[in-house]
Amino acid sequence: MRFIKQSPLNVYGLTQANENPPTIQAESTSRWSSFGYKTEVLQRLCRQQCQLCCYSEVRADKLGLEYHIEHIENKSQNPTRTFDESNLAASIFSSDCLKKLQKEDIFGGHTLAKQTSVDITRFVSCYQNDCEHYFAFLSDGRIVPKKI
Repeated sequence: MRFIKQSPLNVYGLTQANENPPTIQAESTSRWSSFGYKTEVLQRLCRQQCQLCCYSEVRADKLGLEYHIEHIENKSQNPTRTFDESNLAASIFSSDCLKKLQKEDIFGGHTLAKQTSVDITRFVSCYQNDCEHYFAFLSDGRIVPKKI
């Protein structure tokens, strides 16, 4: 994981949706499911991230995978951040991609621990200045927590 410097995405639909953010999980899920600007948001996130996954730094197109929009802070845990562009990143770890990985190799936004509830003060985000210092990149391609 490397630090991603955010810049405004300038997606009209995202700005509009965030003016009246959802307040409960059900509303967050429903509104995100029907959000019609995901393609444009994803394209701009990918451009901002130099086409690299926010967690693995891998290019999806080089592996025949597709990106998806990752909510850094879960929609279920903080519905008001569903359309907050500072809470969105492009990740290659979509549900389809995860089916190809061993459970112990899953990290980032789709780990079992993040799917329930997260202490966001302890979660390492790609928008955190020193995020790369928390991980070790092994020669076999795995990314593991760095022993500090």
